[in-house]
Amino acid sequence: MSELPKGWIETEIGNLAQVVAGGTPKSGDYLNFAEPGVGIAWLTPADLSGYKQKGITNGRRDLSQKGLDSSSAKLMPKGTVLFSSRAPIGYVVIAENEICTNQGFKSFVFTEHVNSTYAYYYLKSIRDLAESWGTGTTFKELSGAVAKKLPFRLAPLNEQIRIAYKLDSILAKVDQAQTRLEKIPAILKRFRQSILAAATSGELTKEWREAEGVERRLNKYTVAQIAKDEKYSLGIGPFGSNLKVVDYRSEGHPLVFVREIRARKFGGGDTKYVDNDKFTELAAHRAKPGDLLITKMGDPPGDVAIYPETSPEAVITSDCIKLDVNRQLVNKKFTFYYLQSEHFQSQMKSITAGVAQQKVNLKNFKSLELLMPGLAEQEQAVHRIESMFSLAEKVDKQYLEAKSRLDRLTQSILAKAFRGELVPQDLTDDPAGELLDLIKAELVGIKLKTKAVPKPKKSTITKDKVEQLTFFESSEPFEEHNQVDLDVGRGDAKDSLRIHYQAEIDKAQSALKEAKFTIEQFRSVTDFKGDYGSLKALIMNLLKGIPKLSEPLLEVDSWDDKSGDYVLRLQEAK
Repeated sequence: MSELPKGWIETEIGNLAQVVAGGTPKSGDYLNFAEPGVGIAWLTPADLSGYKQKGITNGRRDLSQKGLDSSSAKLMPKGTVLFSSRAPIGYVVIAENEICTNQGFKSFVFTEHVNSTYAYYYLKSIRDLAESWGTGTTFKELSGAVAKKLPFRLAPLNEQIRIAYKLDSILAKVDQAQTRLEKIPAILKRFRQSILAAATSGELTKEWREAEGVERRLNKYTVAQIAKDEKYSLGIGPFGSNLKVVDYRSEGHPLVFVREIRARKFGGGDTKYVDNDKFTELAAHRAKPGDLLITKMGDPPGDVAIYPETSPEAVITSDCIKLDVNRQLVNKKFTFYYLQSEHFQSQMKSITAGVAQQKVNLKNFKSLELLMPGLAEQEQAVHRIESMFSLAEKVDKQYLEAKSRLDRLTQSILAKAFRGELVPQDLTDDPAGELLDLIKAELVGIKLKTKAVPKPKKSTITKDKVEQLTFFESSEPFEEHNQVDLDVGRGDAKDSLRIHYQAEIDKAQSALKEAKFTIEQFRSVTDFKGDYGSLKALIMNLLKGIPKLSEPLLEVDSWDDKSGDYVLRLQEAK
């Protein structure tokens, strides 16, 4: 990063905010949830997909008090900056009221010395950095320990407020421009459809017919009738058993998939191939240059492409249709456009079936109807369609360039703000360094309204090795879990949980000898039948011992940054 402005400091965000993870109650119990706005506000990353506002009040559903109590979700105060830590990393929003989240967030509860709007914009500015710090194979995730280490540029408080106000003003104008730009793709789509509608109705070629003195005559064909009178001119890809993944090669004869028809791009780096033997075997499913290719599976099916004249013969895969047209009846390009028209696509929709995957079958596809003018008019229509579409393509290109400039502009403005260049500095502002000690002192006093209470999960423990599972949130000191009335302070053996569950403890000692383990793994080994509160109380009992009754049995071994959890072990005999 660039040099810090005078009076600023850079520190880890964990020094400025309490970093709070979330949780989800048992999803199968409907009593854990409530309608949005009725229960306790609860947020998931999915709630922020496409969300444009800076503040938020609730997600698509709330938690009930039961759901909050039974999960590790924590109720955070108004002004908390919520930051998604997975799927994806980097959504940012400010809580407009008390709220909790699922485990897809690492949220930041700042003190009054950090302006929430300032922090909101700062986190947006380092989204790429945060994402690069994520780990994971299925999807990247930012752990609590890593989230705490994110760098944070802290300006003097008054300057924070000035920066936040200026960013609100400038980025509101950028957002307005983006909103207007985002309307262009839909406008272009309607424009293209209107041109196709005019072409299929004859309106597009009306002036040509009048000038040429040609009367419009339509011929009704089915898809089967416009196919060339040759073997394999109309067909689908092979069944799965005839073309398997094991048949794919890194070179040879290309395969065509639905995704390539949809994108109208063929022969890229992801292309799969088959060898000569398989290519010969699948002769009935070959696509030749110039063939029309249609998707028979999708949401919805019916995407159309022309297989490029410069491409080698290929084999279409199972969810594709190929059509080589009879050019004595129809113009190939006009047919290509006709198949995209509302008239034809509405017919495709009528024969589409399926829930998980929408598909059409070849028999029904062959019976779909096309109303085609004469070949001369088809050719004239193609010229006019392509002329109008070229204008749309120019606008589309300008739109993409403008969108890219606006996207870069937002990041440029944010970068300028956090270099201290967006607003004038005031030398009378108290330097940020003086805030840090105040913030650290105040963080100690922040208490959330609920504690993390993860639901039990089964795990497997061996004598030699115990896998580490998360029990304590990294944002909570270990001592904070000693909030249970153990009812043992009087030294009354009769009421002691330790005495009551001594059989389970004895059973665990042999299994856990020389092992490091979590509380949840302790439950698994002992087959503990008590409720969750009793289990936690028992563990605290074993950690601290019972006055005048017993010595501690367990001790904390270490803190594991990777899992974000405390690891326990049996205390060595004294």
